[in-house]
Amino acid sequence: MTDYHPSSISEIRVHRQREEQQALRDYVDALRKWERSRERADDAAWELQLASAELQQKVLAGSSKTSCAELRQLNRQLEEKHRRLQHEARKAKERASNLFVALVAARNARLQFERCVKDDAITGEKAAPFSTRKLIDFPLPQIQWN
Repeated sequence: MTDYHPSSISEIRVHRQREEQQALRDYVDALRKWERSRERADDAAWELQLASAELQQKVLAGSSKTSCAELRQLNRQLEEKHRRLQHEARKAKERASNLFVALVAARNARLQFERCVKDDAITGEKAAPFSTRKLIDFPLPQIQWN
């Protein structure tokens, strides 16, 4: 987030809404990436199962050592691909989880602001200067990505 210093309640409201909307967009994007990475990992697992079954059939059928060695090498490559894609899927899931936390923080910041404004309207209290209103000036937590 950038350093932003709103000067009115309506500017703060719009700012909080935009922060929440951006957090939601980021979270949805991360969920889509996680889904795609899971699908790629699942496809690699299926490909590995097929190659393993083919290798087993060749071994049982008494195929040549060269043919079986080539299939074993292919299996090792597919296993490595599957592990790599699983790792990517775990990272994507972790990122989506972190972005969900950011979304909840943005939503809570907006709701906290709305409650503060509503309470002021109900009690008829005069709003304090913005720089001293901790509930309004409360910054969103910054999440560091690895």
